[in-house]
Amino acid sequence: MDRGSIFSGAPFRTAIYATVVTSVILAVSGFLAYLEVEAALIKDLKAEILEEEYLLHEILLDAGGPSLQRAIEHLSSSYKSDNHLVGLFDQYGGHLAGRLEASPQADGWQQVVRSDDASSAWGEDYLVHSAQLQGYQTAVARSLWPVHRTLAILIESLMLLAAVVFVAILGLGYIVSTQTLRKLQTLEKTLDEVSKGDTDIRLPVSPANDQIDRISRQMNQHLDRLSTLMVSTKATVVAIAHDLKTPLSHGFMALQQASSQIERGGDPQPQLQELEQELGRLSSVFDTILRISRIETSGTPTNFSTVALNDIVDDIVETYGPIAEENGQHLVAKGASNAVMIRGDPMMLRQMLVNLLNNAIKYCPRGARIEVGVTTMADKAVLSVSDNGPGVPSEQLPNIFDPFFRLDSSRAEGSNGLGLALVHAIATRHGALISASDNAPGLKITVEIEQLGP
Repeated sequence: MDRGSIFSGAPFRTAIYATVVTSVILAVSGFLAYLEVEAALIKDLKAEILEEEYLLHEILLDAGGPSLQRAIEHLSSSYKSDNHLVGLFDQYGGHLAGRLEASPQADGWQQVVRSDDASSAWGEDYLVHSAQLQGYQTAVARSLWPVHRTLAILIESLMLLAAVVFVAILGLGYIVSTQTLRKLQTLEKTLDEVSKGDTDIRLPVSPANDQIDRISRQMNQHLDRLSTLMVSTKATVVAIAHDLKTPLSHGFMALQQASSQIERGGDPQPQLQELEQELGRLSSVFDTILRISRIETSGTPTNFSTVALNDIVDDIVETYGPIAEENGQHLVAKGASNAVMIRGDPMMLRQMLVNLLNNAIKYCPRGARIEVGVTTMADKAVLSVSDNGPGVPSEQLPNIFDPFFRLDSSRAEGSNGLGLALVHAIATRHGALISASDNAPGLKITVEIEQLGP
């Protein structure tokens, strides 16, 4: 199918569907309106007939039959059309007065037609009501032609309205569906450009804020995240290449030196130990990357349980206290008075706190104070690790959880820049909010995780 063929495309089909549905609704509504109008007209006509019949009976009761006969003759002579007929008959059906010459076959309501054929005086053109009173039979008839004419005008009006609405809906539906098709084609073109590598392109969002605009806005958000992820991935790849280049070069040089020592009959053991250290660094980097990947991509948590955050903090602080003392640092824990219960993986939570403490102990000078706190705030448990060390420049704070991020002063100390990235992955895995701030002086890292109720 040719995309440029308007009448064979989606806009025309959508317009037809909308028009058909609207036409069906109009047809049903018109039919119901027709029935209501017809019922109302018949009701009014019956009310007029009964009112006139009541007046005739009043004359009969007050002045007698001859007066009624004269009144009917007067009424019949005054009517200029056949729309209004009155008849008076005796108890045997004999005609006494009026333009209705044939007595109705039965009392009550009848729908009949007046005919010039002598053999058939009645049919279905008039609405007649007859009644017996004091030996007389009165019959009042009104033509149904005004009713039929009104209904015919109503039908013509409804058909004209339906035609106008049909054309309007067809045109409107075509315009709207054409606009929708253009938006979908733009969406298709944009996604095609994204698939070709253009991650900066975004879907247009009109002020109409229709369904496609809302979808486009959501897709733009996904594209933003995709673009950020790709930038982060590229940066990570570059960082990995940069960080692995040094240990690989050192290992290669150590291997060459060891080979030279063997050729000269010397001892290659120092070079082999250096090679082992460099390979250990490489293994540590890859192990950490794999751990972060497994944490970020794992599905439903299976090792989560109810954990007392205070107990984990006390245990880790007790273990790392002597290490901090050897560095001339002071490590303290400040916990909440009551047990702070959360749901999480105990091993991951311990690893998170260990990494935070290792980071603080490693980069704080002698005499520094490192504090681990556990507090509660609303329905959150707040774990914080703060120090009064050199800290991190404020412009670098948003980047410290990125993989392979390191300050220049830390590169010489053998850090692989993955410790805080692993902390961030564990916090995210637990649905926690992690942030870094200036402790003035020093660095403070805070983890907010949902607290279990009492």
